[in-house]
Amino acid sequence: AMPYHAQKQVGRALLQSACLDGTKRVLKTALAQARALVFKTKTSFLKKKYQALRWVVTDRVKNGSPVWTAPVEGGELFMYRSTRKRMTVGSESQYAAGCAFGDIFNDEKTDEVATPTDLPSDMWTSNARVTLPAQYALAEMLIKHSSRSCDFACVPNMYITTVYGLDDGEPA
Repeated sequence: AMPYHAQKQVGRALLQSACLDGTKRVLKTALAQARALVFKTKTSFLKKKYQALRWVVTDRVKNGSPVWTAPVEGGELFMYRSTRKRMTVGSESQYAAGCAFGDIFNDEKTDEVATPTDLPSDMWTSNARVTLPAQYALAEMLIKHSSRSCDFACVPNMYITTVYGLDDGEPA
């Protein structure tokens, strides 16, 4: 089987539905998403399990956006658009429930659907469950709740690199 065959199909489907919609904004978003079908995230701020992840686009959609998954020890993580219009990372149950925060989210609120690779690398946040304790203790807090476990710390930098996407020349 061709590598990335399933992801290529998803990319083409995104482009095809954008072509049917026909608006410039939707086309632009679909192109950005089709260029980031597989990408990696990297940060030393989070616990080892979350430090270096490889995300792959799926044919699922949440709140108008494609959903990416990354395998981790003990299951899978989901990157999805929350009802709060932010790109969010969470477990399968958080994703299924449409959890607004998950364990990690990017604080860039976008009215239009955004592609993870286009989000600012210094606006990711994480909670205590996924963050290294020493880093978490020293971090600037973005959200403070009465229940400490819900506090979100600013992740200094989450680097995202594209692994695979459709080329501009690729016909949808």
